[in-house]
Amino acid sequence: MSPFDNELLFGSFTNLFVLGWLALLIGSFLNKESVARRYSLLIGGRVIPFVLLSAFVLGWALSRGLPGSIVSFEGVLLTNTVPEKVLAAWFEILGLALLVSRWMIDDSSAQNSPKLILVIGLVGAFVAAAIGLILYLALAHSWKKAKGIST
Repeated sequence: MSPFDNELLFGSFTNLFVLGWLALLIGSFLNKESVARRYSLLIGGRVIPFVLLSAFVLGWALSRGLPGSIVSFEGVLLTNTVPEKVLAAWFEILGLALLVSRWMIDDSSAQNSPKLILVIGLVGAFVAAAIGLILYLALAHSWKKAKGIST
């Protein structure tokens, strides 16, 4: 049994993720040279993911003696029945989604691609990092191909 309130941790860190995602979305529309953009992207794409991934590592370490493992399918199934391990995994998912979102912003900025492509990717990453990344990569590739830009 965890000494922490899992519901409170879940809600707090999920809200932190939302704030990070909003900071990234807003920052992606700000002038590339602005201090506000730099801090928005730093907080949403580096600081908050660091906090979330640190919470994952701490949660995983604190739940080490609990049932479950990642070396077999049965172990993973068992892991997903342990609230502390599920919570730690949730923190990892949220942190990685913000890192993927930040990468898309950096790539979009470097490629000078249309904001719509980035926004579609960011909205997809809000749902699931893999969905956002696949959408972004597919749309960015199509845009480059239509423009005759080699990849």
